[in-house]
Amino acid sequence: MKKIIPLIFSGFVLLYAIPRIINYQGKVVNADSVGLNGNYEMKFRLYTSESGGSPIWEQIFPSVPVTNGLFSVELSGFPDTVSFSGEYWLEVEIGGEILTPRGRLTASPYTLRARTVEKAIQGIKRRGSPISHTGTMVLAGSSGVTLTEAGDSIFLFFTSEGGGTGGGFSFTNPFNIDCLPSRETIKPTLAVSSIVSAVKADTSFSNYVKFYAIGLPLGASVDFEPDSCIPTNTVKMTITTSSSTPAGSYPITIAGVSGENIARTVFTLVVEYETYTWSQTTTAQFDENTNVNVQTTGDMVWLGMLDLGTGEDG
Repeated sequence: MKKIIPLIFSGFVLLYAIPRIINYQGKVVNADSVGLNGNYEMKFRLYTSESGGSPIWEQIFPSVPVTNGLFSVELSGFPDTVSFSGEYWLEVEIGGEILTPRGRLTASPYTLRARTVEKAIQGIKRRGSPISHTGTMVLAGSSGVTLTEAGDSIFLFFTSEGGGTGGGFSFTNPFNIDCLPSRETIKPTLAVSSIVSAVKADTSFSNYVKFYAIGLPLGASVDFEPDSCIPTNTVKMTITTSSSTPAGSYPITIAGVSGENIARTVFTLVVEYETYTWSQTTTAQFDENTNVNVQTTGDMVWLGMLDLGTGEDG
């Protein structure tokens, strides 16, 4: 029978398009408390209860190296429904054996980081002695700051505010982005493309810029080809809609991210459904001896004529 001894369990919810990751390190031993050696398949499952229920997340590692019982894995790919704001229980399965009991997670292992804190907002740093705080961190937009979510990423956009001494902040991106065309109208299930340009503003800048689309409508997906480039250069953005995409006008933020730098532009996607108009015009000619009876069924028009002189249909 195996048992596991968690050594380090730390989590980071990283902003600016970096996926949420939990770093899990532990020691697995046998019934005699001797550390195992070799490669083992490991499965990690997250639950909202201490026992029973169905997992809300699972990740499988086919072959994890274990040396003297020690191993380390990075847990990722958590769905948006896993907010890390409540209590969860982690179940570990090693080599086909489920270890019990499940490990209880509390809010304390979770840490929010804005990219790397020391580089947030162009290198603004906290001064003074370290202070420890507990509680809930709330991210909200305000004057000069907008907050947008996309999948498991959170984007904070800062604009220069204030002026003179003691007010606001300002910075210049080493690159800018734009898209052409910046607006397209399509029908559901169809796709539309736009060329996204990353233009170098700082001649010494030579890093890759990765692209993201924020604010896609329901049922729509996006693809960048390629997904990154070194300015000055272009990529092709293709947005594909589905039959479930509702009609409407959608301002989609196109963000270019390179380390601590981010630039954005807006592409407007208009989704319209086909409309059909049916009109019917009936013209009949007859003399004083002809009675015309006009009837419609669906999109068919029926003319019944009776010759009053003979009493016969015609």
